[in-house]
Amino acid sequence: MVNFAQDLPPECTGIIWALLEPKELWASVQVCKAWAESATPVLYHDIEIRDREKLHSLIDTTKRRPDLAAFTRCLCMYKDKYQHDYRASARYNPWLILLAQLPNLHTLELQGSWKELEKLLNNGKLKDTHPFNQLRGLTLNYIIEFTGKISPLWEQPMIESLKLPIWVFWDKWKETISSAWPIAQRLEKLDLYTDIDDGAITRILEYSPRLRSLKCWITCNTSDDRYRYQQDFGKMGRGLYHVAETLEDIEFHVTAYAGNNSLPQFSAEDDLVDGHLAPLTGFNRLRSLTIPVAGLLGWTPSQSPELTELLPPSLRHLNLRDDMCRQPRYKWTDKDIAGKLVRFLAAVGRGEYNLQSLEILQNESWTDWEELVKEQLQEMAAKAGVRCIINKPFE
Repeated sequence: MVNFAQDLPPECTGIIWALLEPKELWASVQVCKAWAESATPVLYHDIEIRDREKLHSLIDTTKRRPDLAAFTRCLCMYKDKYQHDYRASARYNPWLILLAQLPNLHTLELQGSWKELEKLLNNGKLKDTHPFNQLRGLTLNYIIEFTGKISPLWEQPMIESLKLPIWVFWDKWKETISSAWPIAQRLEKLDLYTDIDDGAITRILEYSPRLRSLKCWITCNTSDDRYRYQQDFGKMGRGLYHVAETLEDIEFHVTAYAGNNSLPQFSAEDDLVDGHLAPLTGFNRLRSLTIPVAGLLGWTPSQSPELTELLPPSLRHLNLRDDMCRQPRYKWTDKDIAGKLVRFLAAVGRGEYNLQSLEILQNESWTDWEELVKEQLQEMAAKAGVRCIINKPFE
């Protein structure tokens, strides 16, 4: 009987094991000693920790078998703010000890409350802390009491991807962003879920010169006069000029809320955005753009520019959203949007643009588009060779 785990090079057997589901991989480990020795390291490639027992078990394993710890590339850890580890002390923090025992960790995701990380960010020791100085990707979700002082993350020499929630009062953020930030030499993907304004986002882009993908989920508090502001998409668009030569994918979302209420609520006196997106015609590498209609074209249809004045010929995928249509002063209608798109599709049909797909995502509270408007737009898209989708969320 041929035993491929013994006869094939480790690189080949590693590829085979990676194709299996976790249950199948566990079953393979139990077949024979040769398969167990070959497949066990693959079990440690991606690790997810949801409780203390698994955490301490993994710490013990990595101490006994550092060869297995060397195989770990991705780690996801969950911890809520009420979770207290009875074995933890000032000198013994099991979460950080585990990280220090994974020499080849590339991607780290932290779910929940991580005051340990906040302390590292605030005391300036992050850049000297193993393994943060070798991470390529870091995701922070549901960080409670996050301070916003995230500039040390830009110092990490290998970091390529960051996903961060930034919830701060504007005056504190302004104080933080005004200090000198390091330049992220390798950062290519940035995903922000934030309440900071266009000026702060622009400053972040200034220190991310190699950025290829930007996703920004922006929330606006409409009930507090101290922190109410309009997102200036013109200023934000000009901020994108810092990464005009590298940016390939842009995604913007805007949501409003009142006070501590998680449901969107709006004031009749507020326009959530000011101006329209600054022209991206010189962004020759831009392939995909997702953006609210009012962010791209401005709040008032009668004063809005044509899409040909804003979009680059390189754009292949355009996704228009109506995140703000529940705002009482919102004026865009299906006919207004379709009119802009029809004229743009005519330019696509003439070969001036490389658009391949157009998607319009309507808010769930929107009145559905008139069938005649839909048919005319989809007919024009078909003539231009563009795939056109008009839908509502959760359809």
